[in-house]
Amino acid sequence: MKMKYYALFIGLVVSVSGLTAQNLVYFPTQDYEVTSTDAITKDYQIDITTPVPEAITFQWELVSNTFPSEWECSLCDYDVCYFDIPNSGTMAFISLGDATNFITGLIKLSIKTGIVDTTGTAVFYVYDANDYNRGDTISFTIHSILNVADI
Repeated sequence: MKMKYYALFIGLVVSVSGLTAQNLVYFPTQDYEVTSTDAITKDYQIDITTPVPEAITFQWELVSNTFPSEWECSLCDYDVCYFDIPNSGTMAFISLGDATNFITGLIKLSIKTGIVDTTGTAVFYVYDANDYNRGDTISFTIHSILNVADI
């Protein structure tokens, strides 16, 4: 009988701890992949939020970047834009009220691929500024395919 209650207690602890585990949520996807067929600047964005609204500050760091040097790239996060892709950044604080009103963190890349057929990927680690372990990687993979009409 004791073993039955012990197993029930362990099951309850595991299920409750699963409810309190907090992961981040990414929209439209955690790994963005697209093909660009022309040489104009295009924006690619991943929104970052929490499973339930909460006050949070997101930070991020660049893990890797294989975008060709010929590409023109810039990055915006929530509240700051850069003329290139820096190694790290801290987004503006999102209050509980903001989160309740669907304000999210974001990483947006603006990329002009040019006329070279190639592929590049940028990977970022995005995390809660108060808990480095509460985060995950996001990636942008851009396939550039030459469109002769743009030459």
